[in-house]
Amino acid sequence: MKNTFNVRSDILPFSRPFFDHREEEAVLRVLRSGWITTGPETAAFEEEFRSMVGARYAAAVTSGTAGLYITLKSLGIGPGDEVIVPSLTWPATANVVETAGATTVFCDVDYDTVCATAETIAPKITGRTRAVIVVHFGGLACDLDPILDLAGNRNITVIEDAAHAAGAQYKGVPIGRPHGAVACFSMHPIKNITSAEGGMLTCHDGELYRRIGLHKFHGISRDAWKRYGGDDLPLYDLEFPALKFNLPDILSAIGRVQLSKLETSNRRRRELAEMYLEQFSGVSELDLPATGSCPDEHAWHLFPVKVNESSGLSRNEFMRRLLERNVRTGLHFLAVHTLKYYLEKYHVPDCKNAEKIGDRILSLPLFPGMSDSDVRYVCAAVMDCFGK
Repeated sequence: MKNTFNVRSDILPFSRPFFDHREEEAVLRVLRSGWITTGPETAAFEEEFRSMVGARYAAAVTSGTAGLYITLKSLGIGPGDEVIVPSLTWPATANVVETAGATTVFCDVDYDTVCATAETIAPKITGRTRAVIVVHFGGLACDLDPILDLAGNRNITVIEDAAHAAGAQYKGVPIGRPHGAVACFSMHPIKNITSAEGGMLTCHDGELYRRIGLHKFHGISRDAWKRYGGDDLPLYDLEFPALKFNLPDILSAIGRVQLSKLETSNRRRRELAEMYLEQFSGVSELDLPATGSCPDEHAWHLFPVKVNESSGLSRNEFMRRLLERNVRTGLHFLAVHTLKYYLEKYHVPDCKNAEKIGDRILSLPLFPGMSDSDVRYVCAAVMDCFGK
C-alpha cells in the first residue's frame, strides 16, 4: 500500500533571519543615543569584522553591490577596461562593471562547485583585462591560488565577491583576509550575517582603503579638519565627486550582534547541510552541492541542488511541486549572459556549464532556525515530488 504524503499546514520559508532579543536591544540602544547615522557603532562593526577575518582594513557600506562598485571605482576601472565575471552569479556582479563604464567579459564555471576556475578565466584574458571578479558561490570558496597566480603574472587585480562567504575559509585562511585585492561581503537579510541591508569591504592596501572611504562618502576628505583649523571644527574638502554608500549606526548595531552569532549560526548551517547530504545520498535525480576539502571551510550560505535529466522534471516544475507541498525554494542563479540586457549586448557562446546549471539549479531551505524535522520534511517532500 502506498504511503500518503502529509502536507504541512504552514509554509516553510526558504530563509529567515537569525534574530532574538539582542538585535532588538541593540537597535533600541542606538535609537536612544540620538545618533543613528554612521558613527561609533559602524566604527566598532568595522573593527570587529576586520579582526574576525584578519584583514588590515574594513569598510562598511550600504550593500554588497555598493561594495563591488566602490571597489571598481577606487581601482580606477572604467571605459576601455575589461573585467572578467563568472556567468553563474547574481546580476549585480556584472552590473557594477557596466555602471562603472567598463566591459563585462563572461567566463564559464565548474559544474560541481559553480565557481570560476583558472581554466575558465584564462581564455578570457586580453590586453584590456584589468580585473577578474571571482564569486565564492553558496559559501564554498573558489580555488584561489591558481587564479591568483594567473592574474598576478599578468598584472590583473583579483576582486572577491564574498557575498555568500561570511565565515568561509580557503586552505584554513578566512575569506576576507583577503586573498585578492578586496573582498566584498553582503549583509542582505538571507545572508549568514545580516544588518537588514548592508555590506562590508576588506582589504590590505592603505591607499586603496583611503580611496574606498572617499568613494563611499561623496569624495569628501576629512583631512581638511587638520589643514584648516583642527579637529574641533566640522571642515572638509572634496578630492573628487562621488556618491554616498555609508552604513548607518542603526544597521551596524544589528550587524554587530549578528557577527557575534556567526560561528554558532554557521555551525548549525553545517549540521543542516550534512543532514541533507545524508538524506539525499543515492538520490539519482539530484546533483548535490560540492562540499569542499574541509567541513569547517564551507559557510553553507546555500544548499543548492541541480535537478538532472533523469528526474523527468524541469527545475521550474520541481519548484512548483515543492511549493504545493509548502516548501519555498530559491533560484541561485540564472546564467547572467542569458538575461535580456547581456544577451543582446554580448552574445556569449561558450559558457555552457553556466547555462546548464542555470536551467537546473535551485536552493532548498537552509537557515539556523530550521529544526531537524524541517529538514526531514523537505527531504520527504522532494522524494514525493519524484514519486518515491
